[in-house]
Amino acid sequence: LPVHQVCANREFWVYGQGFADCFFKHPDNVRDLNGRVKVIGDVIRHPRVDRHIKKLIVVSGQFKPECSSRCLLEQVDRLREFLKEVDGMFADGCKVLIKHHPRFNGIEALDSLYKEFAFFAETKDTWDHLYCEMKVHVTFSSTVVFDAASNGIISYLISPPNDDPVLENWFWRDDYHYPYFGKSFKEVISLCDAEGTAAAIKDWYAKYYEPFTE
Repeated sequence: LPVHQVCANREFWVYGQGFADCFFKHPDNVRDLNGRVKVIGDVIRHPRVDRHIKKLIVVSGQFKPECSSRCLLEQVDRLREFLKEVDGMFADGCKVLIKHHPRFNGIEALDSLYKEFAFFAETKDTWDHLYCEMKVHVTFSSTVVFDAASNGIISYLISPPNDDPVLENWFWRDDYHYPYFGKSFKEVISLCDAEGTAAAIKDWYAKYYEPFTE
């Protein structure tokens, strides 16, 4: 953008080399931003939890006011299809919780899912509490993918509505190179307890959130 080109002394501070690499996908940025993108490390310092019980499937809700009405309804439809898949996979029962986005204002169509699937409910527990018992994280595009990964938790990405840019998730593939992008839910479930998955997902996370360097 021109506003950044005219401010040649402006620096961009990022959490990890993975984010820095995103700046240089365009060849012009190599010339304009060389030496101006600095990796300072993770000032957020994501919390780590001990996971003794891995029983919950938790959806990070993306029902946000900036989504179009059509997008919100399509999210409900795709979430319904996901819940049907869960219902068919776990004969002995399973619990799926949804934690809504901070800007969630309610959506009437979502209420039908709570009635249709007895194992599906809203939660207001903190993420730190949920991570302790989380088996899999599910989302359309939430950055909770990073937070979950910091605790070795794999995420399943539901395909978002195609006509709403708010929920595009191509960047998980093209920018962030999420190792499990495009995996089916069945594949994700098979991987979540597999040896090496937790370590691999933490390694991926570490490329984007390096230790803070004063």
